[in-house]
Amino acid sequence: MPLIEAEYELSIDKVARVETGFAIVFALVNPFFGHLSDQISRWTLMCLGVTFWTLFVASCSVIPQEWGWTIPFIRCAVAAIESFFAGISLTLIDDLFPPEKRRGTLFKFNNFSYIMGALGIVVGAIVPSYLGSNWRFALQLVAVAGLACLVLLICVKKEPPRYYTEDHSDDPQMQILSFQYIWKLTSSFFKNLRILSKTRSFVFLTLASWSVNFINEAMFAVVPDFLNRTRAVTSSSFPCLLPDCYYSDFMFYGLIKYAADIVGIQIGMVIITRWFKMYPSADRLVSGLGLMASGCFICIFFFTVQSSFTLAYGSVFVGGVLLNINQAVATDMILSVVMPNSRGTAIALQSIIAQLAGGVCAPFIIQKISDAIQMWQPETSPMHCLQYALIILTILALIGGCFFLCTNFCIEEDRKVVEQARAPSPPPELNLQDILVYDSEDPGYAAQPSLELAPESPDPAPELPA
Repeated sequence: MPLIEAEYELSIDKVARVETGFAIVFALVNPFFGHLSDQISRWTLMCLGVTFWTLFVASCSVIPQEWGWTIPFIRCAVAAIESFFAGISLTLIDDLFPPEKRRGTLFKFNNFSYIMGALGIVVGAIVPSYLGSNWRFALQLVAVAGLACLVLLICVKKEPPRYYTEDHSDDPQMQILSFQYIWKLTSSFFKNLRILSKTRSFVFLTLASWSVNFINEAMFAVVPDFLNRTRAVTSSSFPCLLPDCYYSDFMFYGLIKYAADIVGIQIGMVIITRWFKMYPSADRLVSGLGLMASGCFICIFFFTVQSSFTLAYGSVFVGGVLLNINQAVATDMILSVVMPNSRGTAIALQSIIAQLAGGVCAPFIIQKISDAIQMWQPETSPMHCLQYALIILTILALIGGCFFLCTNFCIEEDRKVVEQARAPSPPPELNLQDILVYDSEDPGYAAQPSLELAPESPDPAPELPA
C-alpha cells in the first residue's frame, strides 16, 4: 500500500476516512446479504462474488493516474466481498458436516486460510521488492488466483441441502416433519435480528471476536511501520532479508504472525477436543484465558523491540499463539447458539462488526491516538508515540477475555433453546380407548381391522354379602 499511495499521491488520512465511511455503509447492508444467503443459492452468490472480486483486483493494476482516487473504494469493495464470503463458507460447512465433525472442519478451514494468507504475504513482499517496486504484477497474480477459484466453483458444483446435518433420519415422516420445521422457521430479516439481539451468548461472542479482530488487524497494519520507526531511532539493527527494509520487516513479521496463528489453532483444537467431554466449559475458558494472556506478551513485544529483536519476535509469536486459540472455537460456539435459519444473518452481522471496528477502524484509531500523544508531548519521538498508542491492544485483550468468560454463564441455556427448536415434534399420543375392534363373524377379520371405538364395558355388579 505505501507504493500505491506514493505513486497516486494518496493521503493516508483521506484513505482511512474513505475506508471508514465505506465500512459504515457496508455495515448497514451486509446483514441483508447474509439474510439473502439464507434464502437463495449460495453457490450462485459465491460465483458472482468471485467474479466481481477478480475484476476489482485486476482493475487496480491498470488504473491510470487520473483515476487514482478510485483505489480506496475498490479496496473497500474487495474487503466487503471477502467478508461476505466468510459468512457463506461457514454456513456451507455447517450444512455439510454434522455437529460432531463441524469443529474439526472449522479448524482445518482456518488453517488453510492462514496458510494462503502467509503465501499472499510472501508474494506481496517479494514481487514489489525484486521487480523494481512493480506492485501491479503482484495484483495480477492475485487476479489469476481468483480466476482459478471461479473455475473450481463452476466445475465442482455441490451445495448441500440447508440444515441437512440436523436431520439424520431417512423416514419419510421425518422428512415431512423436517420440511414443515424449515418452513416454520423461515422468518424475516428483522425478526432474525431481534432474536440474535436477545441471545446473550451471541452478543458476548461477537464483542469478544471484535476485540480479537481489532488486535489482529491493528498489529498487522501498524507493526511494520512501528518496526521501521524503531530501526530509525535505535542502535540495534535487524538484517534486511529484501532490498527494501520495510518489505523485509513486513514479510518477516507476517510469516511469524501467520505461523503463530496456525500453531494457535492446532493447540486450541487439541485442548478443546481432549477437555471438552470432561469439562463442557473448556471452550470458553480456554478462549478467554488465552486472550487475556496474549495481551501480556503483546505488551512485552512493544517494550522489548528496542533492546532485542529476538526477544520481541519471540514474544509476538507466543502472543499470536494465545490470541488465535479461540478462532475456530468461537465460530463453532456462535453456530451452536444460533437458529439454523438465522446463521447466515448471524455470521454476516458478527463479521461486519469485527470488520468495521477492527479491520478498517483499528489502524485509523491507533494512528489518531499516536497523533494525539504527539500533540500533547511534542518532544516525544514518533516511535514512542506509536508505542504508547499500541498499549490499547493489551487493554482490549483483557476486555475481550472477560467477554469470553461471561459467555460461560449463558451459553448452555442458549444451546438448549436451539436444540429444542431443532428437535421434530413428537407424534400425537393415542387415546387408550382408541383400540381396534374386529368383526368376529368375518373369517378374514384378522386382516381387516376396524377403527371404531370399542364400547365401554359396564362396571361389574357388586357382589352381595352372603
